[in-house]
Amino acid sequence: MTTSEQTLTVPAGTVYSDGWQPPAGGTLDVTSPATGEVLTTVGRASPADIADAVRRAHAAQPGWAGSPATGRAAILRRAGQLLTEHRADVAGWLIREGGAVPAKAGFEIDSALDELWAASALP
Repeated sequence: MTTSEQTLTVPAGTVYSDGWQPPAGGTLDVTSPATGEVLTTVGRASPADIADAVRRAHAAQPGWAGSPATGRAAILRRAGQLLTEHRADVAGWLIREGGAVPAKAGFEIDSALDELWAASALP
């Protein structure tokens, strides 16, 4: 199965640190500011979870830095392509979970895309 065929499943109430992990800080319901409806449950990272994530990121950084610039650029461009393809879904979540108006959601997505495209052009 290629990456483009995979479906991302995020286990409820987890945090990501070199894989989905149960957080020491428990969980937190994300609610719609407009309706109060629970949209999902996310992990609440504790200081220990954050320290562990920093440690893992620090350990992984030399591998990322040592990979060819063309490979890093391809990953960032692919992220931009996926964000573009799923723009409506992402905007919908920004609107529901944060109470953003569509224009603000669009601005946030455009800002993220600008960063991805700019970073993909770095040597």
